[in-house]
Amino acid sequence: MNDRLEVWWGVDDGNVIGARRFGAHVGAVRIVHLAFATLLAQAQRHEGSFGTMKLSPIAKKLQELIGEPAEAPA
Repeated sequence: MNDRLEVWWGVDDGNVIGARRFGAHVGAVRIVHLAFATLLAQAQRHEGSFGTMKLSPIAKKLQELIGEPAEAPA
């Protein structure tokens, strides 16, 4: 998270002077970051397979227990 704040959001640019302003800047960046994360988590996703990965027997059993349809055998 710190690297993302420093590099991606530019918190370490040195443009903010003073501890209170720096704290406010980091707080604002974290709120925006949380808002984007929430929006992305609520977004519609593509239904279907993203690859050819096979489920292990444990994952298949867990999928059955939670009521999701099992994947078709390939």
